[in-house]
Amino acid sequence: MVLLGAGGAARGAAFALVNASVERLVIVNRNLERAQRLAAEVQQESNCQVFCLNDPEFLIPHPATLVINATPVGMHGAGKQEQREAENASTFSPLPAEILARFAPDTVVFDMIYNPTQTQLLCQARILGLRAVNGLPMLLHQGALAFTLWTGQPAPLEVMRSALL
Repeated sequence: MVLLGAGGAARGAAFALVNASVERLVIVNRNLERAQRLAAEVQQESNCQVFCLNDPEFLIPHPATLVINATPVGMHGAGKQEQREAENASTFSPLPAEILARFAPDTVVFDMIYNPTQTQLLCQARILGLRAVNGLPMLLHQGALAFTLWTGQPAPLEVMRSALL
């Protein structure tokens, strides 16, 4: 599994992946030290490697790979610094298409971003024939869990799903 980012969303994903017993977790972040801190937290329970986004060697394809974007790159309303960095890279994707193309055809690319629903990363993945999923299912189920915790009632998933679409 390749996890892009090392912030709060990435932290949640990293621990979920470790709890799901992933064999290998690769954390990639533009700030290597931040990725190393996250890896140190999850390292005890998983085979974890850390790379900087500037290191082209981090994406050695493996079968049945999952790529998770937990960065704000590509999101509407992302911070000015993230937008400037993306503009400087001439893209609004955390991965250049030529790196994404290294993954096996059965790779799933999950972008936690849900606004916009089609990010540059997801468009690149689809063009390459990879399965691409946006963050709406995650948002839906987070909201459903919150609804249930607050009300004690089962969440109306279909009503919530239609409101998102």
